[in-house]
Amino acid sequence: MTIKFSLENKGLIDNIKTKDNLHIKRNGKSMRISSTEIQTRTIVDYKDVEFDAEDDFSFVIPQKSLIKTLNDYQCQDEKTINMQILESGKLSTYNESKKFKYKIPIEVGEIAERQDAKECKTITIKIKDLISKMPMVKISTAVDDSRSVMTGIYFDFKKDKKILMVGTDGRRLSIAPIGYESTDKDLESVSMPLAFLDTLISFTSLIPQEDVDIEIFNNLVVAHIGNVMVESQLFEGKFPDYQTILDNNNHSKTFQIKNKDFKNIVRSANVTYAMNMNVFVVEGNCMILNAIEDIREASCEVPIIKTDEKVKFAFNSYLFMEYLKANPDQDIITCSFDTSRKPFMFKNDECVYIAMPMKIEE
Repeated sequence: MTIKFSLENKGLIDNIKTKDNLHIKRNGKSMRISSTEIQTRTIVDYKDVEFDAEDDFSFVIPQKSLIKTLNDYQCQDEKTINMQILESGKLSTYNESKKFKYKIPIEVGEIAERQDAKECKTITIKIKDLISKMPMVKISTAVDDSRSVMTGIYFDFKKDKKILMVGTDGRRLSIAPIGYESTDKDLESVSMPLAFLDTLISFTSLIPQEDVDIEIFNNLVVAHIGNVMVESQLFEGKFPDYQTILDNNNHSKTFQIKNKDFKNIVRSANVTYAMNMNVFVVEGNCMILNAIEDIREASCEVPIIKTDEKVKFAFNSYLFMEYLKANPDQDIITCSFDTSRKPFMFKNDECVYIAMPMKIEE
C-alpha cells in the first residue's frame, strides 16, 4: 500500500515532544501520528492523506530519522512524498519522480492506547488567556518530584466561571485568573502537569484557533486543538491550601518602584550565588541593596516612588528576577507586606505573586 503525505503537515510532527519514537497508524480515512511518551502524549490526525488500498497499518518509527527525511525532501522543494511499508521491516519513502529514496527501520505492530472513559467534564478556555497568564504561574511551580502535585499547575474552579491557576514550590506562590465556559456543573479542582500545558501551548502558534476544549476525566486530562490532541495523567494528592496563606497575611503596608529601577537593583544582587542572602532596605525615597559574595561586596541604590514605612528584608534575588521576567510590561511594581519576616506580595492586575523572605536581625 502507498501512502501519499503532504509536507505542509511537517511542522506538527516537528512539534511533537518525544525522546524516542513516534507511533503511526491508520485511523479510518486519516493517518494518526502520536508520541510514545507515558506522562504526556500528543496525537495528530492527518485527514488529507491518500491511501491506494483499504489495509490498516501500525508501526513505530524513530522521530529523528523521520524528521530528517522529511527535511531532506523539503530542501528539494517537494510538496508531497509517498511512503510504503516493506516486508523487510523498513519504511520506504520517495518523491513523485522517484529520484530521492530513503529507507527507515520501523517496528511493525500495535501499541496499547488509552481506553476512553465513560464520563468526563468539558471546559472551554481562551488560548490567549492561557498564554498570557501561564508565565506568571509557571515560575512558582516546584521542580522536586518528591511532591509531584506541586510540579503542576492547580486549576481551582470558581462559581463565577473563573479558574484560579495556582503554582507553588513552598517558598513562593503565584495565582492568576482566567475565564472558562462549560455546561457541566460541580467541577472539581485538579492539578495539571506543566508538561501537558507547555505542549498544548506549543501547538497554538501552528493552529490558528481562539479556543481550546479540555476534557477532564477521573485521572486524565485531554485537550483538543484543531487536529491535535494532547493528553496526560492528572496528579494525585492534595494541593497545598493556598487560600490560608492569603488569609493569614495582612499586607497592609506597601512600597512602589519603577520596573526598570527594580530590575537594576535585582541585577546588582545577582553578583551573588542563588542561595546567598541579599539584604534590601526601603527607606524614604530610595531602595538600597547590600550583597556579599565571598570577599566581594556589592551595593546599589535606586529611587522608589513611595513607601508607607521603612523596611529591611532579605531575599534570594532570583525570586524577584523571575517575577520581573514574567511581567516585563508592568511599569510600576507594587509590593505589599506586613513585617520583614512575613510573605511579601506583588500584584499585576489580578495576578498575585507571594514570596517568603529570609530571616534577618531587625
